[in-house]
Amino acid sequence: MASFKKGLMEFGEGFLLSFGDAVATNIAEKAKQDRADILSTTKDLRTRIKAGKAADTKLRMKYIKDGNNILARLPGLDPGTLREALASPAYAKSLLAQADADTLNTAEWYKPIARKFNLGEDFNPYERREDQKSLGTLLKGFRTGPTIPKADEAKDEDTMAEDTIRTMFGGGKTAEKIIRAAEKRVGAQFSPEEIERYGGAGYVPRTVTSKGGAVNLRNPSDPSQSVAISLANANEQVPDILATQDLQTPEGKTIKGADVYRGIQETPQVKSMLGNFSRLLGTKQGLAASEQAQFNYLITQSRNTSTPITAQYLDKPFLMRDGRTPYTFKTLGGKGRMNLTPRIILQTYKRTFMDSLEKLNDPGKKIGRAAGVALQIPRTPGVSQ
Repeated sequence: MASFKKGLMEFGEGFLLSFGDAVATNIAEKAKQDRADILSTTKDLRTRIKAGKAADTKLRMKYIKDGNNILARLPGLDPGTLREALASPAYAKSLLAQADADTLNTAEWYKPIARKFNLGEDFNPYERREDQKSLGTLLKGFRTGPTIPKADEAKDEDTMAEDTIRTMFGGGKTAEKIIRAAEKRVGAQFSPEEIERYGGAGYVPRTVTSKGGAVNLRNPSDPSQSVAISLANANEQVPDILATQDLQTPEGKTIKGADVYRGIQETPQVKSMLGNFSRLLGTKQGLAASEQAQFNYLITQSRNTSTPITAQYLDKPFLMRDGRTPYTFKTLGGKGRMNLTPRIILQTYKRTFMDSLEKLNDPGKKIGRAAGVALQIPRTPGVSQ
C-alpha cells in the first residue's frame, strides 16, 4: 500500500511538472504569435485608416471646390438646391446656365425653386443671407454613409481569466482580441471615431445624395441667327458711323478716322465693355431692358476686373495723346462734330444692332452700311459745333 501511494505521488508530481512545462511553452509560443498578429493587424489597420481618411478628404475637397464655384455665381442659393447641385453635376450646370442667361439678375427663373422649397416670392439667390450656413457646415448634413456603430461596452470587460485558460491549453487570443489590441495601439494617432469609420475593410467615402428636390428648368434659349447677324453687322458698321478725325503719324502717314475709331474700340476697357454689351443684347431680357438698366449691368459686370467702368466714365470724352484734345465724329448730315464718349459708342452700337435686327425680320427692307448712317445720335454735353 505504501509503495502504491508513493507511486501515485510520483505520478502526480511528474504530471504537474510536465503540465507546467507544457503551460509555460504554450504561454511563450502563443504570446509570441499574439505579438506578431497584433503588430500585423496594427499595420493593416493604420494603412486602412490613412487610406480611408485620404479618400474622404479628397472627396470633401471636391465638394468644397464645386460648391464654391456654384456659390460664386449664386451666393444666396438655398440649402436644398445646393444639395441637389452637389449631388448632380448636370443639375449644377443647368443652374449656372440659367444664372448666366439672367443678365440683369431678376431671378425670375428661380421662382419654381422658391415655390418648391417655400422660400417666399422675394427670395434672391444672388444675395447672401445673414443666417446662411457655411458650405463646410452644410456638407456635414449633405453627405450620407454607413452609420458608425457605437463601441460595445461588453468588449471592454475584463476577460483575463478566459484568456489565461485559453493560453494554458494551447489557444492564443481570439481574433476579436487581436483587433481590440491593434485599435488600442493606433489610438494615440487616431480618434475612436476615425478608427470605427475608416478601420473596416472596403471603406467607401460618404457622398452627397439627392433628396429629390431638383426642379426641371427650361434651357435658356441661345441667340437666334438674326441676333448673331445683327451683332456682326453692328461690329462692321459702327466704325464708319463713328469715324473720328483723320490722324497724321510722325512719318506723315494718314490714319483714316474709321481706323482711328477701331483702335479706340480695341483698347482693353472699351473691348471688355462692348463684349459684355453684345452678350446683353443677345438675350431677350437684356434687349428689352431700359438703357439705364443696361448701363448699370455693364458697370456691375466690370467691378473687380482690370477694366472697371463707372457712370462718370460713360460720359468722359476719349482724348488724344496730348491729353487735351477730344476725339470727335461727324453728326447726322455732317453739319457738326460731337465728342466721342463710351455712352455714344454704346448707343450707336445698340441702334445699329436694332436697325439690322428689324430689317432681318422684314425681308422687304435692305441691310447695309447706309442703314447705320441714318441713326439719330442723341445730343449729350460736350458737343463741338
